[in-house]
Amino acid sequence: MENENGDDWREEVFQKLRSMRERYLPHVTDVYQRLADKLNHEESLPQQQRSKHFDKFQSMKTNIEQLIQVLSLRKRNIMPILKDCRWDYYEKRIIYFLITLRTGWEDSTAKAASRSVS
Repeated sequence: MENENGDDWREEVFQKLRSMRERYLPHVTDVYQRLADKLNHEESLPQQQRSKHFDKFQSMKTNIEQLIQVLSLRKRNIMPILKDCRWDYYEKRIIYFLITLRTGWEDSTAKAASRSVS
C-alpha cells in the first residue's frame, strides 16, 4: 500500500540501502582508505617506479567513491531513477572490490616481505 505521497518505493530503496550500508560500508571505507593511501604514496614516486596497476587502482578508487556516495544516500535524496536499480549488481561490485583489493594487498605484502628478507 502506498503512502499519501506515493513514496513506498522510496522506503523500499532506503531499506535496501540501509541494509547494504550496515553490511558493507565499514569494509568499503577501510579498503578505500588503504587504496587512497597507496595511491598517494605511488603518486609521489617517479612514473617509472609506480606499480603496473596504478591506473587500475585509480579507476577502482573512483568507482569506490561512487559506491560510498550511493550507500550514504539519505532517504530524502533517493531519486526515482533508483526505484528500478539493480541492487544485486551494486552488491556484486562491492564484494568484487573487497575481495580484489584485499587479495591484492595480501599478495603485494607477501612479495614485499619476501624481497626484504632476500
